[in-house]
Amino acid sequence: MKPLTFLFFPDLFFTYLLLIIPLVVIIYYIAPDRLKNALLFGTSMAMCGFGGPLAIILMSLPICFDYIAARLMEHIEKRGQRLRLLGASFALNAGLIFVCKFLTDDFRLAGLCFYTLQSFAYLRGVYLKKYPAQKDFINYGMYISFFFLKPAGPILNYENALPQFTGRKIDSAKILYGLRKLASGLCKKILLADNAYALQSELLQQGIGGTSALGMWLSVFALAFWLFFSLSGYADMATGLGALFGFEIEENFNKPFTAQSVEDFALRWNISFTKFIKENIYAPLAAKFKNSRLEIFIIPALTALCGLWYNWGLKFALTGFLAGLALLGEKRIWGGLVRRLPAALRHVYALTLMICGWILLSCENPGDIPVYIRALFGGGSAGWINDRSLSYLFSYAGFLLLYFLFSSNFIDRFVKLAKIKNSRISAALLTVVYAAAFVLCFAYKLRMPAFDFPAGW
Repeated sequence: MKPLTFLFFPDLFFTYLLLIIPLVVIIYYIAPDRLKNALLFGTSMAMCGFGGPLAIILMSLPICFDYIAARLMEHIEKRGQRLRLLGASFALNAGLIFVCKFLTDDFRLAGLCFYTLQSFAYLRGVYLKKYPAQKDFINYGMYISFFFLKPAGPILNYENALPQFTGRKIDSAKILYGLRKLASGLCKKILLADNAYALQSELLQQGIGGTSALGMWLSVFALAFWLFFSLSGYADMATGLGALFGFEIEENFNKPFTAQSVEDFALRWNISFTKFIKENIYAPLAAKFKNSRLEIFIIPALTALCGLWYNWGLKFALTGFLAGLALLGEKRIWGGLVRRLPAALRHVYALTLMICGWILLSCENPGDIPVYIRALFGGGSAGWINDRSLSYLFSYAGFLLLYFLFSSNFIDRFVKLAKIKNSRISAALLTVVYAAAFVLCFAYKLRMPAFDFPAGW
């Protein structure tokens, strides 16, 4: 007989969600205001312990170093000395990212990378004198280590977070919003992303050559939906949990599949990460190499590094590099032509480039690309359509419809058209819907195995 812990909480995810988070929220609400930040900081560091002692060490290093470096910067006027401190921070945080993402296969450690980016962005702001250094170590530690940001961000901007360090207001509207976002994130991850990954992996069980063209196209789109709903689901959960503690966190995904250019897609996908790269890496390099021959290499080089950020591998770097070339082309060559096209054609243009990227990411290695493309157009042994691919198409038809609805603007437009004038009735209906969604996620999680980021991702 299984212990009760595992009977009711089949994995750490629901132990975290149904036991730890409610307990922390209750303690937080009854704690005096002066202790709330310390409670969040302590909880965040304690939750790092789930990743083992190494996770606590890796979390503590940037917190302590960047806190001291920022305080020192305030008393140093010489630009060279300030720059050396910033360079040391960059080296430390880059080293931690390398250790967390590329020297271990532990997803719990990989989540710490968002904290290192957040810490470096804060220190660079102090270096540029955009704001003074945070003197309260508890407030700073809380800001860097927010536990609900660990799985996949977003990266919190210090200037936006600073006013929320004190005087956070929590009311029924904010609590309801937080619970709705939490339910939304759970639905995206458990119901949509996990099934997209199941579809993608099952379709390719017979290999590229043994899968029909229909099956190959289904697997390409399943991969795209898996990535989107996984990352945006985690971001929604972070936003919802943040709201429960009184924090307002900006949306990190804004319907990226509705983009009408490569640049538009970049501004809609993982928004906080894109802002970090643009403000902290691209802008300084662009200023330094302005009117230089090296200027044209900055964007492709950075997007290749962004590909490696998602995972170490040639296909990720290649996909990022080609996306950078497309972005550079829009900025310098054909961007004006794209902007003059009708909206529908702009979307077709952007979607075509997205599909090319998904195809690259679907291949195990770049050498498989020619075989993969042939299979997409009926060149495999299974031809264009077979019974197996049709079976998966009909079995997952409901999920495919949901993927389209929740990755497009259709739901938003429908809600606006069918908006109920009575706000109380509207709020009550939404609450019932999201409560049902939460129960459904819990029941589904008990029944189905978890599909999380597999090896190679």
